[in-house]
Amino acid sequence: MMGSDFYFRNKIPVAVLGATTLLGQKFVHILARHPWFEITALCDMDPFIGQLYQDAIPSNIAHSLPTFIGQMS
Repeated sequence: MMGSDFYFRNKIPVAVLGATTLLGQKFVHILARHPWFEITALCDMDPFIGQLYQDAIPSNIAHSLPTFIGQMS
């Protein structure tokens, strides 16, 4: 039996660098529903600054993410 301290009480805030790259999109997809981590920031290069995340990535990937992540800029 595992001790109660094995489970996190609060999620760990994380930022994903290069969020619109192929690897960054995979990280976002994995972290979006992870029980230990919470995405608090998505960082990327100049062409995507100021855009909503859902507008900067392919629509088929954007539809599979939670709404609050797609609305991040």
